[in-house]
Amino acid sequence: MKPGLFDFYSKYGWPAHRVLAKRYLTPRCKKCSISARLSPLDIDGICGLCTTPNIDQSGNIIPEEQSMMENRLRTILSEAAGKGDFTYDALVFFSGGKDSSFLLYKLKTDYPKLRLLTITIDNSFMSNTAHENIKQAIGFLGIDHITVSPNPRMYEKLFRYTFTHLSPKGSVYSIDILDGELRTDIGRHLATRYKIPLVIVGLSRGQMLGGSGVVRFEMERQAELAPRKTVTTYDVRELPLSKNETKLWWSGTDTYQDADIPHVIFPLAVWNYDEEYLKQQVVKLGLIPNRNKSPVVTNHTLIPLMAIIDMIKLGYSSWEHECTPMIRAGKADPIYWRNLFEMIEYAAKTGKFIKKPVDDILKRLDLTRTAVGLPD
Repeated sequence: MKPGLFDFYSKYGWPAHRVLAKRYLTPRCKKCSISARLSPLDIDGICGLCTTPNIDQSGNIIPEEQSMMENRLRTILSEAAGKGDFTYDALVFFSGGKDSSFLLYKLKTDYPKLRLLTITIDNSFMSNTAHENIKQAIGFLGIDHITVSPNPRMYEKLFRYTFTHLSPKGSVYSIDILDGELRTDIGRHLATRYKIPLVIVGLSRGQMLGGSGVVRFEMERQAELAPRKTVTTYDVRELPLSKNETKLWWSGTDTYQDADIPHVIFPLAVWNYDEEYLKQQVVKLGLIPNRNKSPVVTNHTLIPLMAIIDMIKLGYSSWEHECTPMIRAGKADPIYWRNLFEMIEYAAKTGKFIKKPVDDILKRLDLTRTAVGLPD
């Protein structure tokens, strides 16, 4: 399904279709859209996370703490300007999605003295939509940009392994986090070697919470200095990588001097924008075409297989851990995400919508449906 058509159908077509598909669907919270399999509902159809404030993990914080984080972030970005030994002060990860696109715009607009280099780590599973968005945004903003493309065979090995050794919490906690951490580690190596003192990653507050309810926007120095030993639920030594490929993981002070190691920050965890606001702004500013604004269509091509596996194995989507706290915080549209989660569940139980992209990824990874726990 084409990017613009997918968004149109999820918004206008699915509400009518879901009436006929209701027997395939698990009940969801009327407020945050979380599955009843993940958080049981009361007689009014409301989940425990919405009704019990002390276990709410939405990331809402008191105004004083929010102000402190904003001041700290402002200080970091202001003081970094001109601190790079060579051409750049900050390395900014750019995926082509709405979050990283708006992040670039805000950094360039609010901190014009901060010398930026943007980087895209192409894992060879990026969507064509993401590539299109990157080209448009970089051309519009006029920021220096590089693409690093590690060996596609390496990523195929990694994803083949993770799909067959999934975390009990699902695909996000296996594939997405591993891919994201490797991407960050590759960038940290580059920033250190080119004396770039600041690394900026475009993860949102919902992505940074990790189910803890604690808001963190900068990496602790001890973690920045330490070599990578584990990634999500895996020991890096167990991953099917060659000796040279293993060197892509962060090595910390095993390789570099303390003073050369960059600081890693996540500004969007502080700014905490509303998801719909970001969609509107990136289109209004000319950063992303309207048809390409949905996070579903800008994400990598592994998403359909990950989504189906989660629904079959868990009974819900592992993205719900990230998205529903944003909904409870008032930062995301509950109907938008309800429709998407329901479409995924319907697809998992009927084979509709995404059979071809699922089969294409299985073929590329040399996996069968049985190998990843899917019925034939």
